[in-house]
Amino acid sequence: LWFAHFPNSNLLLKQIIMKFVFLALCGGVSFANGLRSTFIEQEKEHLQIDPVIIRPPPPPPEGGCTCVSDYDCNKPVCVRDPYSGQGFCSASSSGGIDFQAEKREVGSEFGCPCVSDYECRRKTKCVESHYGGQKTCQDGGGGFARPTPAPTVKGQQCCDDPHKIPTECEVEILIEMMDIAIQSNRKLAAQWLRLAFHDAGTFNVNTNEGGANGCLMTHFPMTQEPENGFLNIPISTLEAIKINWEGHPETCLDVSAADMIQFAGHFSALRQTDTPGIDFVKIADLMTFEWGRSDEPNCDTAWTHNLPGFQGLVPPSQIGDLPQRCLMAGKEIKDKMILRNGFSAMESVALLGAHTIGLTRNSFGASLAAPWVLNGADAATPQGPIFDNGYHHYLEHTLVADDAPTFSADQTPVTQPFPDWFRDPTFGNQVNHLDTDITIAFPTQDPAMHPDYRAHTVAFANDNDLFLKRFFEALKKMGMLGVDDELSVPTECDPDCVGSGADLDADVVIKVVRDVGEAESVGEQELTQILATDEFTEQREFSTQELSKEDILVKEAIMEETIDGPMK
Repeated sequence: LWFAHFPNSNLLLKQIIMKFVFLALCGGVSFANGLRSTFIEQEKEHLQIDPVIIRPPPPPPEGGCTCVSDYDCNKPVCVRDPYSGQGFCSASSSGGIDFQAEKREVGSEFGCPCVSDYECRRKTKCVESHYGGQKTCQDGGGGFARPTPAPTVKGQQCCDDPHKIPTECEVEILIEMMDIAIQSNRKLAAQWLRLAFHDAGTFNVNTNEGGANGCLMTHFPMTQEPENGFLNIPISTLEAIKINWEGHPETCLDVSAADMIQFAGHFSALRQTDTPGIDFVKIADLMTFEWGRSDEPNCDTAWTHNLPGFQGLVPPSQIGDLPQRCLMAGKEIKDKMILRNGFSAMESVALLGAHTIGLTRNSFGASLAAPWVLNGADAATPQGPIFDNGYHHYLEHTLVADDAPTFSADQTPVTQPFPDWFRDPTFGNQVNHLDTDITIAFPTQDPAMHPDYRAHTVAFANDNDLFLKRFFEALKKMGMLGVDDELSVPTECDPDCVGSGADLDADVVIKVVRDVGEAESVGEQELTQILATDEFTEQREFSTQELSKEDILVKEAIMEETIDGPMK
């Protein structure tokens, strides 16, 4: 204002006055801040507020595994530091996995930070606060549990000598990876199970050649044989799992392809039993799987002739003779599974129950693709197909005919017979059955050709527990065909070297899903090339020519005695 009233005043005087005003303002601000600081200190003293003490978390015990509940620890228990709030797996108590974790409505992970449902337990989901900010796990459903990051362990640092027998912790990592893969692609359950059959089913007890030797993953020409058709996707995806497992920072492994294939088959079947998915009981069962098979260095494609083909068993002139087709299918079961693989008739019928899950996906084209039974479809449940005695139940309780000749006159509920398979659209969702499936529903027509399979089909159809017991016994035997190595169950965990088997972190999960997806794409490309070949096109054209009623030769029912003895 003074400058405005005296515009002609001396410039030097103006500058002196401006500096004075500036210094006065700065001094006032400084004085005010000093008063404020004095007031705050007086208030702190009056309220007796202690200064904040930053306490670093204690050094993590037993390998540094972080956790939010006992469920995240393998052997020890989860102990929370009272100052930092961080949980650590502690070996100070016998502890172990908290078997009550999944029974609580809200686990101890309630309220923990998260980014997505995938990090929260089954009973919780990732929810953002009404006021925004950090999401936390809250009650109300959610994704599969992997709430904590993988612990920082020494894994690869002391992996100078990779071992062929995994530890229990390493197997837990494999179980999680396989579970993730099936959740992202439910058809893998049936495909990995089929892969296990086709690798081990090359065994010939008479020559002691073939067997569960990994040739399907280590010797490409094996995949090109007709008996091993359409295994491209299960092979490529299992290879991706193996690479991720052995490359995980908490593993130190060099496991054989033979072991991977047989474990995948056992895992797939077991995972789909009862309520599909993985639980503690199933994990305990998987820990009894024995490892240590060697991969065969000299694979021979001729061994595939020991595998049942299940198609083209009669010449074109006899495709209307349904009893003859059943007879020849029954003979192939005897020739391949009994006389070469070394199974009994009961074991063979039990193993055929693997058809409970999966589809005839490629043989007859996309328009005719269908499962053997409805609960075996890929999308039967959110966790995939259900593995039970549904296959045998259908053969015993849904087919009307009681023997092959009667079936030639009345195929109910089948309405679409083909040259070597049958289609039943009764339920609105079609199911398909091969000649081999149909033949075990009926008594043998000629005991000299093959034993009676029907008695075992009836027993399994009426008792699911019996079927599952016999199936897994036979599956274990199958995994030992041609194996001379000394096998072992997983060894005890070694947290100092290979970690604790804690849940996979988000980066690992993303990598597994990505790599399995890419492997599936590679398998799909290979499969597309095979399906386009002239040889396959001709076979499909023959197999998908529906028979008319005039094509089917009707025979009178003949009662035959069934045989007794070691093969029955």
